Amino acid sequence: ALLGLDENRMRVIAPEVGGGFGNKVDVSPEEALTSIASMKLGRPVKWSETRTETLLGTTHGRGHVHEIEAAYRKNGELLALRGRVISDVGAYPSFFGASIATFTPLMMPGCYRPKAVDVEVVCVYTNTMATDAYRGAGRPEAAYSVERVMDEIAVATGLDPVEVRRRNFIPKDAFPFTTAT
Repeated sequence: ALLGLDENRMRVIAPEVGGGFGNKVDVSPEEALTSIASMKLGRPVKWSETRTETLLGTTHGRGHVHEIEAAYRKNGELLALRGRVISDVGAYPSFFGASIATFTPLMMPGCYRPKAVDVEVVCVYTNTMATDAYRGAGRPEAAYSVERVMDEIAVATGLDPVEVRRRNFIPKDAFPFTTAT
């Protein structure tokens, strides 16, 4: 649509680049410029960039600081999570940027069953590249936070970390299950 062409008039070759990493969703200026250059020259045009150029010019995926408190019983049962997610969204708005930080608290219970979750999200503009959808988009941050909570509960109660997790898993017979978020 950007170039005014039907899809069947375009040929894009994206060779194997390996695993599920890197930015997605956004359209880079280079993608549009190489297409325009190809149209003007009447021949294929290739764009490649260095790792440094990629890191400077494409969206970033993570820049969170989490401050999380947990309420739990002596037996290791997680009751509630409360805290704040501070998210670096870069220097200017992007397609999903600020919304990614809001996904994190929604997914914070993970496979566990706290009865309450109250997490404030604060997005801050900085002098870095914009943040946008990247692999996982808020999920790895949520998983890291709740798993650190489980480890801290284990330390505080003297219980085995595996046992703390077992006691907090959503049991099979509870499905379909609605989380606190």
